[in-house]
Amino acid sequence: MREKHVRFSSKNTFYPPRTSSPLYIPLFPRRNSSRDGIKTPPPLPTPTTPHTPPAHCRPPLSRISSAQPKALPHKLLACEISPLLTVDLNRHLGVITSELPGAPTSCLIEPAITPPQTSISLVIPDLPWIIPISATFNGEHVAVTDVFDSVYEFLRASVKEEDFIGLETQKRKERAAQEYFRRCAKLQGRRGYREEKRQGVKKVDFLLGRTKFGGLSPTSMPDVWRLLTF
Repeated sequence: MREKHVRFSSKNTFYPPRTSSPLYIPLFPRRNSSRDGIKTPPPLPTPTTPHTPPAHCRPPLSRISSAQPKALPHKLLACEISPLLTVDLNRHLGVITSELPGAPTSCLIEPAITPPQTSISLVIPDLPWIIPISATFNGEHVAVTDVFDSVYEFLRASVKEEDFIGLETQKRKERAAQEYFRRCAKLQGRRGYREEKRQGVKKVDFLLGRTKFGGLSPTSMPDVWRLLTF
């Protein structure tokens, strides 16, 4: 089998390797396409057993700011050696908590930041994107579930042409394309596979496989937090 090669161009197209039967995969979704091939996730179930990732998968302590922030993240969002929740940002929290829970479901509606904030923003190391988080759950403060829901929706979005502005190198784009192939391969033979493949590269692919939630660390701006992944 020939090794797959992917090239990004300035045009809104995504070209897979040449084969005996040429296949076209769009890098950017069509205007009339649906927003997401994944079905609406189930409601949050009641947790059962905690899960701790292996030591080599934990976020490096060097990436966590040593400064004492005026605001503090919720215990489920804090940078910890043994996080209470192991969250794969590729999957909706409603699915994750049924398999890898570590705290009562009621904690998910508590304020994400103390003192409570009506809105915050997240930045991702090495990526130029900003994820806005608003008080969607109750309209009063950003809840823990608001953070996970917003991050999931943001990363599940297909890449648009303007999303490439500020990306470092062509190599990162090629590696993101490889992650796209791996992600689709995991869905092959399952419901939603064709729609997922048709939507092309998504923002989550630019995490280059580091899709586990590692916590929120402070930045120099009080309402902006760094999203760590591993």
